[in-house]
Amino acid sequence: MDAVSTPLADYLWFFSEVFQPGECQVQRSVQLRLVTINKSVSEIFLCPKSTPRVITYRDIKRIDDIELKEDAAQLPWHMIWTLRTVDEKVDLFNTLILQLYDKHAPLKTKRTRKTPAPWMTTEIRSLMSERDLAYRKYTRNKNDEYFNLYKHLRNRTTQLIRNAKLKYSYKLIEPNTTPSELWKNLKVIGLGRASEQADIPIPLDRLNEHFVKDPTLNNTTKQDTVLPDSAPPTRDKFYFTDVTPIDVMKAIRRIKTKAQGPDNISILLIQKIQDIVIPTIAHIFNSSLITSTFPKIWKQAFVLPLPKVKVPTDPNDYRPISILPAISKALERIVHRQITNYMNEHKLFDKRDWLADNASSENRILEIGTLGNEEYRVPACYRTADLSLRNAYTDCRLNCRSSLKFVTLSEKY
Repeated sequence: MDAVSTPLADYLWFFSEVFQPGECQVQRSVQLRLVTINKSVSEIFLCPKSTPRVITYRDIKRIDDIELKEDAAQLPWHMIWTLRTVDEKVDLFNTLILQLYDKHAPLKTKRTRKTPAPWMTTEIRSLMSERDLAYRKYTRNKNDEYFNLYKHLRNRTTQLIRNAKLKYSYKLIEPNTTPSELWKNLKVIGLGRASEQADIPIPLDRLNEHFVKDPTLNNTTKQDTVLPDSAPPTRDKFYFTDVTPIDVMKAIRRIKTKAQGPDNISILLIQKIQDIVIPTIAHIFNSSLITSTFPKIWKQAFVLPLPKVKVPTDPNDYRPISILPAISKALERIVHRQITNYMNEHKLFDKRDWLADNASSENRILEIGTLGNEEYRVPACYRTADLSLRNAYTDCRLNCRSSLKFVTLSEKY
């Protein structure tokens, strides 16, 4: 069935069950304004063409987990415990992890031509192979029996592909689909505005210098956002507690991203052998807290500049997205939890505090507009800088090291 066009809008018709031509039943229609459709339904739900690209990956799915864990148990993890500095411990840990996976899942490079068809099934693949075999037999023998068999398999394959596409298209717009998920699914099949990878018109060195420099705040801004210094309150000092393997396990499980940072280790590589390496990771975390040293490799990140405006011309028009080493996020989560527990225990959080638990940034911004600036003058121990929505990801800094000495936070962090 072809899409029906009207002067005001175009309509897409999706089908719930399709088995034979003429037996289609319309389940529901979706009106998509601002979308021009001049193709049939079967043509619309083809995967969009993608430009070829070269990717490097590890085939994690084909790893023998039993053999992987046996080899991991034989590695000299105990050598990490004998090293003096945290950087040496992290470097050896990364080396052992990469050596293990270079054996079981070596890096592969391949050139991708197009995205896989999401509607493809095992039945369709098998039938396509039978169709191609029948066609090869017909081209060699040229008799009617092979030709009729080929036509039968060809027509059956075509019908199955059409049905699979229509079923997949209906699944994309199920009644419980949110608008954001709907448009995301439509972009996958080639509808809507596709994101374009535009070239960055600014030299990368200039962008890097802009991202790492500290913002300059004038005296007026400081007076409007910071209260005068006050004497540290009398209470128990804050000390980091020992990190247990259970703490590490919980922190690793909460990491959802599969991206890998400069250490080339994704969280998936850790999770597959977590029962073996978690005690070593806990030892590295404790060494970092005891010596007040954050590993150098964990301070590095791959930075992706995302434009804030449609046509960026200045470094301020970009916001940096940093891809950090996965294990460093686990340490940051543990440290954050220990500090917030201390703050909650001693009731140091205000109900409007930005760092309090269950505090949404969106709600705080709305409350600022409702209650006024005087309600949000921040105590000196927090030292929150200029609030600018446009520069929220570039010019916001916390300058709290000097005023938080009473909780014994190290200057090295």
